[in-house]
Amino acid sequence: DVAFVDRVTDVTSTAMDRIRLRSRLASEEALRLAAADLTRRKTDFFARLAHDLRSPLASIRWSASNLRDGLAGPIAPDQVEYLRSIEAAAVQLSRLVDDLVDLGRSDLDVGRGQHVHLGDVVREGVTILKPVADSKRVRIDAIVSDDAPPVRGRHDAALRVVVNLLDNAVKYSPEGSSVDVSVASTPDGGVALSVRDHGPGLPPGDRDRLFRLFEQGPESPHAGTKGFGIGLHVVKSWTEAMGGSVAVDDAPGGGAQFTCRFPPPPPTESNP
Repeated sequence: DVAFVDRVTDVTSTAMDRIRLRSRLASEEALRLAAADLTRRKTDFFARLAHDLRSPLASIRWSASNLRDGLAGPIAPDQVEYLRSIEAAAVQLSRLVDDLVDLGRSDLDVGRGQHVHLGDVVREGVTILKPVADSKRVRIDAIVSDDAPPVRGRHDAALRVVVNLLDNAVKYSPEGSSVDVSVASTPDGGVALSVRDHGPGLPPGDRDRLFRLFEQGPESPHAGTKGFGIGLHVVKSWTEAMGGSVAVDDAPGGGAQFTCRFPPPPPTESNP
């Protein structure tokens, strides 16, 4: 009888352990589904918001540009500075809108068989971010190697990477400093894109977390507002879609340095 009771106790204990395990698995699955649903709702919300913001932002940029060019009459020098600030803010918002649109895409199309010269992309990106940098009195210095080979991908896809990296660097740069961006060939025949700021540097710990969606580093002491944690996620997504990789490290002398490395195009694809 005692042996029978011991056996029943063991069986009951095992059954209770299984019940607890199944209950925990069910709870974890419910949490996972809730988190996935929340992410989907966030993505859908941002995509709809981006769509509604495009038209008014285009109008703001168009109007500010026309006013600054004097199409509505003479503009005083101090008024020009205000209009440049408006354009810079509109550029930042437009970039955010583009990032929000990307969140709604399940597959990023970089263009099959297409190639792009990152040097040309960097020059365009510097032009786009110049009003934002000027408003903070930050200089963007670009060093582009003319012999760097093209990389696989569309021009606009590479531009998303460059603009987001530059925007992040400007945000963390103190007034009067510079953002250094370079494009150079790598020993394996690929291309390295590097963007370095002279800001407070990187937080200790898991730096890969900076590239996760809605994750952010510490608040910049040189920016008035904190972002959504989207820009660097977009950088990683587009870079990997183009076959490359991105990493971040402390820059020599202080600041942070982001480096995107792109492999050479496959030999079966013809370069332009």
